[in-house]
Amino acid sequence: MRWLVAVALLLAVVGTAQGQALWVGASAGTTWEYQAETAPDSTWKHWSDASPRLFLSLPIEDATLVRFQAADMPYGLRLMTGDAECTLRAYTIGVDYLLDSPMGEVIFSAGLGGYELTIDKGEAPEDTESMEFGYYVGVGDWYMLNRRLRLTGELTMHRAENVGKPILVTATVGLAFSF
Repeated sequence: MRWLVAVALLLAVVGTAQGQALWVGASAGTTWEYQAETAPDSTWKHWSDASPRLFLSLPIEDATLVRFQAADMPYGLRLMTGDAECTLRAYTIGVDYLLDSPMGEVIFSAGLGGYELTIDKGEAPEDTESMEFGYYVGVGDWYMLNRRLRLTGELTMHRAENVGKPILVTATVGLAFSF
């Protein structure tokens, strides 16, 4: 995690020196789990818990951003001791590509990072809770509200190497503000 902080500080200095906008955002939404072990008769399990996300995006070119984000997603595990409700917390770094659209900017994103699994309800062996590698890909639209404020809508697929190798899809809506 130290290297993420070092890269963020370096990019912040470079972005500020070039006079480009720094984006800070927050969003929340819902999550679906693909082929959930806790719902064997359905392809997609919908989680009603909120999926919050915070991000910081630094421009490296006019239409390219480096994004640092933290996101929480609900996740279910089927263990010998029964089903467990968990939270998968993502700490990721990625690249966003922006293209102009009639309503704002279409965004394509991809990145990688650490996914930390914690057990919220249920019992699990101690080695179940761990930080593992993972990646994400996403698409969305940033709608221009004014020069510095965007309404964001994104659909993102996360794939982590934690127990059960979850594939989670989140749909989020939020706000991004530029400095």
